[in-house]
Amino acid sequence: MYPPNIVINNVVQTATVAGTFERRKSVGVAFVLTFFFGPLGMFYSTVSGAIVMLLISLVMLPVTAGVGSILVWPASIIWGCVAASRTNSGGQINQTNFR
Repeated sequence: MYPPNIVINNVVQTATVAGTFERRKSVGVAFVLTFFFGPLGMFYSTVSGAIVMLLISLVMLPVTAGVGSILVWPASIIWGCVAASRTNSGGQINQTNFR
C-alpha cells in the first residue's frame, strides 16, 4: 500500500502514513561489521553490494591465492559505510514545500 499523494502549489508530495518510520543505518555499525566480516558485513547496509562483493571475492581469492583480499576487504569497508550514509541521507522530504 502506497502513501497518498498531496498536491501543494502544483507540486506533488507523498504524505507519510502514521506509524511509518525511516529505516536508519549506523555508519559505525556498518564499519565494524565490514571490518570484521568483510563482504558478509555489507548485508547490514546494502544487500546488492554484499552479493556483488561476495561474487568478486569468490572469483578473486582463488585466482590470486588470497592476495585479492587486500583489495576486496577495504573496498567492502568503504562501500558498506557509503551505503549506510546514503541510506540515512536519502528519502527525506524537503520541508520548504509545505507552506
